[in-house]
Amino acid sequence: MPHYRHIVQFKLDSSLSPEEIETVYRAFKAKIEALPAHIPTIQRIEVSLNLNPKESWHVCLFSEFASLEEINDYSIHPLHLEAVKEIKPYLAERSCTDCLSAL
Repeated sequence: MPHYRHIVQFKLDSSLSPEEIETVYRAFKAKIEALPAHIPTIQRIEVSLNLNPKESWHVCLFSEFASLEEINDYSIHPLHLEAVKEIKPYLAERSCTDCLSAL
């Protein structure tokens, strides 16, 4: 079965302190990582905090689905949209890639 990867990077507002970034990250991570219990098409999902201070992106979401259609359905799911509210007010930039896994 193919795996489609949905990878999203978030750059948070530069006015946030490291403690505020950590708080936003933890709230977003908790909501996102709870989604598989409610959205069964999520094969894998995790949210990580960037530890490399030389890089400009703060938070990364990595997830896998069976199809692009499932990614699109996930993106408009009400519980996903609710989870996004945890990070959106602090967002400076967002980058997204949806690709087919070679594994």
